[in-house]
Amino acid sequence: MIARVRRLPTLVALALVLTAASAEADSTDADRARAKDAYARGVRAHDAGDLRAAAAAFAEADALAPSPVALMAALDAAVDADDPVLGAELLERSTREPPTPALSASIAAARAKLGGRAGKVRIACPASATCASTVDSRALNGDGPAWVSVGRHTVVVRVDGDPREHVVDVRAGETFVLSPMEAKPAPLPAPAPESAPAPAVAPPPSGGEPSPAPRSGLSPVAFFVGAAVTVGFGAGAAVTGLLAKGKYDDFVAKKCDQGPAPGCAALQDDGEPLVVATNVLLAGAAVSAIATAVIGAAFTDWGAPREARGGAARPPTAPRFAAAPLPAGGAVGSLSFRF
Repeated sequence: MIARVRRLPTLVALALVLTAASAEADSTDADRARAKDAYARGVRAHDAGDLRAAAAAFAEADALAPSPVALMAALDAAVDADDPVLGAELLERSTREPPTPALSASIAAARAKLGGRAGKVRIACPASATCASTVDSRALNGDGPAWVSVGRHTVVVRVDGDPREHVVDVRAGETFVLSPMEAKPAPLPAPAPESAPAPAVAPPPSGGEPSPAPRSGLSPVAFFVGAAVTVGFGAGAAVTGLLAKGKYDDFVAKKCDQGPAPGCAALQDDGEPLVVATNVLLAGAAVSAIATAVIGAAFTDWGAPREARGGAARPPTAPRFAAAPLPAGGAVGSLSFRF
């Protein structure tokens, strides 16, 4: 950045020589005057630290009156501003003639930092139509290709005033050709005229199979899964309850309930977790049983009514459950051994 700032006086002097001597044979006096003004704007923007504006002004000066000096200043400012779109356009311009040594250095720096980060969009406007296009709200000049950054962009093309929006994905170094006529939505078909109501479908002859009514509840599988979970909780509670009872019987046999004795602490340590586990399993079995009963009675579709199978109608019923007695020494709903 500092090195480029120090080069500005030299660039300004060279630009003045350029504008005084004529940059190109086909450049008019008015173009050279506007190029001189654009270059001066670039110098002022560069001095103010607005590198993007400086790069744009130097590029404008080079477009009005092409010269290695203006192009080199534009490339350097585009690199400092990290502007891959303008950098790609300037690198394309650099192929118009053999570069000077100083310009070659600027071209190499621009390719190293900005190369591979831009592509082109070209609008294939129909010959019989007039198109006006924007890319991400930036107006394009004509139908020719325009440089844009790599990635997705929103392109709006007005074909004879009719806007058509496109989303394009631009790749590095490639030209995305957009045909706006392809995005015109097809007209909706006219609604069909109302026709006479269709005749009622005759019922199937006697002996035929009627269509089954759609199921509106849960499958019985959900009920049986709940029942299996309930049985699992109950079986686990029975096992841990029997183990707890065995420990408690040993606890009482050693008269541990009357006072400390050898081995009582171990029996207590083994028995209390079994009591807790049994109570947890009993609670789980109770909750599961209630939930399963509710699912079976209120939410399960137990199949077609009996009259559809030739029998008398009868509302479906869920299976019934009976509570099993707990092991000796337990209480209903929980295990109450105290070690």
